[in-house]
Amino acid sequence: MTRLEHEVGLPSAVAAPGVRPALKVHDKAFFAAGDIVDGTINFGIGVFIFYYLTAVCGLSGTVAGAILAISTICDAVLDPLIGSISDNTHTRYGRRLPYMLTAALPMALAFALLFSIPAGLHGWALAAYAGAALLVGRLAMSFFVLPYSATSAELSTDYTERSVIFAYRTFFNCIGNMTLLVFGYWVFMRGQQGLLDRGAYAGFGWTVAAMALAAALTSTFSTYTQRERLRTPAVTHRIGLRQLAAEVAEVAGNRSFRSLFLCCLLFWVSLGMVATLNIYASLYFWRLPQNVIGTLPLVNIAGYAVAVPFSTWLLRWFEKRDVAMIGFALMSAMALLPAPLRILGLLPDGPALYAILGIVAFLVGFAGTCGFVSCGSMMSDAVDEHELLFGARREGLFFAGLLFSVKAAAGLGGLFGGVALDLIHFPRNLAATGAHIVVAPDVVTKLGIMYGPVPAVLGIASAIVLMGYRISRTELARIQAEIAKSP
Repeated sequence: MTRLEHEVGLPSAVAAPGVRPALKVHDKAFFAAGDIVDGTINFGIGVFIFYYLTAVCGLSGTVAGAILAISTICDAVLDPLIGSISDNTHTRYGRRLPYMLTAALPMALAFALLFSIPAGLHGWALAAYAGAALLVGRLAMSFFVLPYSATSAELSTDYTERSVIFAYRTFFNCIGNMTLLVFGYWVFMRGQQGLLDRGAYAGFGWTVAAMALAAALTSTFSTYTQRERLRTPAVTHRIGLRQLAAEVAEVAGNRSFRSLFLCCLLFWVSLGMVATLNIYASLYFWRLPQNVIGTLPLVNIAGYAVAVPFSTWLLRWFEKRDVAMIGFALMSAMALLPAPLRILGLLPDGPALYAILGIVAFLVGFAGTCGFVSCGSMMSDAVDEHELLFGARREGLFFAGLLFSVKAAAGLGGLFGGVALDLIHFPRNLAATGAHIVVAPDVVTKLGIMYGPVPAVLGIASAIVLMGYRISRTELARIQAEIAKSP
């Protein structure tokens, strides 16, 4: 029994056909460090890039939102191909490792260049630079994250240990989130101009890129040391459009996968809108000072971190699907209430408001973690079910489908947020016109509605669609026993 499993009261792995010895704590930690990549690069794009492109660089909300959507959806469309290539690769280093290693450097460089846009670029030249950097960065990240995520499903076959692995990954994702926010709000954008200081974004981009590169290489080396645990198919296929289409259709025929896919699609459209409008809402709807704007995301991530051991404890007593549904529903419900209460004048101003928003941020993070940990582990179980039903393991395609829904939804959420900003006639290019511009009260009210109730309703719907997922602890044991009997 590992230390984390002992602390949260999880039972030791029960011996079963095909079950490997439990991973050591340091092996889980070094592997999970790879989630710092997502916690810095992807999270950094979600938090800062829309505001950077519009308020600092001068793009319109619609153009910036379209760039985010196009780059994300193009990347998402290629994810199934990347996943299938990873599934069907056969090298002396395994299926996943070569892609993780070669993607690390271009992924980091693209992020650094994205936040170092030359001041002389304007209009379509600016849009082309940002779009190219985003697309290259997202594609390189997919070639790292997809093989890395697929490896999570191969490291263990145990129902409980899979949840522990995803708990470790969530913890390191939180470390990446918190480090990025500290670098952003408290180190580089802390000066007199704050979030409008164009020069501060370059130092921020290169520093975060270096951290992500170090994390990617650490996880890659850890994967190399655990390569004997990874699955290598006896038969691989040359990937063409016909083969890819057949594999995608096969995965789409899995009911458990469809439930997880639709859940993520709805949930990440919701989060994409929130992320796009967050800084605008913080400054103009909530009227928060910058030190509070920088603190609230840290409180939110603290909720994530505290919930990591709690979520694994919950999974000892409850099924993964139930924990995920309740977590996503509570997270969305808590995010739904503050903005309408503010519009109705039922929330105070000043420190009391900051405290309320801090409590909500912590609880949203806490509830969300229970959903994230459960969902990631559920996907690993669905891979086993797929092997029993279709006779093939598709870890890469499964996680490609999951990431496709996440990326496409986040891109759509960013586009919806950008279009919404233009539809309500919110001022842009604030770095040139002044950060303290007065925004009309009706525009502020519309901003609050777009930021709060609309995304929250989508988030609640995402919890409902998980009812189609059917793999329980008992069912997984049956599935794995059947697989073990197969020749």
